[in-house]
Amino acid sequence: GPRPAGSWGGEPIEKVMRLSDGLMNRQLSISLEAAPAGTGESRTLALEMCKRRGAVIKTIDERNDLGEPAFVAAATDGHVNNLRLLLAAGADVNSKTDKGVTALHVACTMGHASYARALVEAGADIQAVDNDGAGCAHRASAGGQLDVLKYLFEKGGKDLLMVKNNEGKGIMTSAAAKGYLDILKFLFDKCGKDLLLYVDDKEGQSCAYNAASKGLVDVLNYLWEVGGKPLFDIFNKKGRTPAIAAAQ
Repeated sequence: GPRPAGSWGGEPIEKVMRLSDGLMNRQLSISLEAAPAGTGESRTLALEMCKRRGAVIKTIDERNDLGEPAFVAAATDGHVNNLRLLLAAGADVNSKTDKGVTALHVACTMGHASYARALVEAGADIQAVDNDGAGCAHRASAGGQLDVLKYLFEKGGKDLLMVKNNEGKGIMTSAAAKGYLDILKFLFDKCGKDLLLYVDDKEGQSCAYNAASKGLVDVLNYLWEVGGKPLFDIFNKKGRTPAIAAAQ
């Protein structure tokens, strides 16, 4: 009888295409595993796999509409297999956007802890900062990504959590402004009053001031518990304390 429209051998075209793609992907994977690492052959095979998975369109060096290299853009999704394929295709693990943002920065912002770990194991610079001086810890803290922050501490210790960006902002003040109580507790546990009493160089605002200006009562209660009067008596550069911020 006549073959149904949109079919091949009695099977829907979509199913046939999926099966064909699956077979080709398996063949590529087998060839990639067999090819010596770092050779032109392995890079070519890995690039083809990257194209099929949507990690690149044409080349490993291309940039998207946001100016992100393919390797940085791929970190948004957090697929570790794509990361490994991109590296096998010759991507630079520390490639940056024009704003200095790396794949590790993106993974930390998004909370992709396993991806961040894979990046660091592949040689990503955990100390790298963007053009604003913000590093991995700034991004994880501002994004409320506790698991990532724990990993960063595991790799970089207290020093990595004590950094300031170009405006002199530490990571605790941003966490306080957003109400991330779990982040604040972790940071205080690891860094103590050294970080708790940090103030932003530009505005002179403490974590208590930021929490007060947002009306975050739970955060303020915790900060009073661990910081007490010395923290709440800190004036910003306009001569205002957390109490004044809370009243506004």
